[in-house]
Amino acid sequence: MQNHEWDEFKASSMKLGEDIVQIASSDTISFLKNELLCDNDKTEQFIREMQRDSVTSIKECGNWFAIVARTFRAVPK
Repeated sequence: MQNHEWDEFKASSMKLGEDIVQIASSDTISFLKNELLCDNDKTEQFIREMQRDSVTSIKECGNWFAIVARTFRAVPK
């Protein structure tokens, strides 16, 4: 949490990314990297869907998604 200035949502986003990387197969991680993280339209759609049923701003959802994405990008293909 300290890495994210004690922000619970940011720390949770990092933890989610770490957990997904540990649980997902290498094929799934490659698919997510290639189909979601490398396609700006899909990324923006995903962020809009995150925000749709919440009171959180698009910007904040984008920030959380970026934290998860950084975790995925750190994993070699």
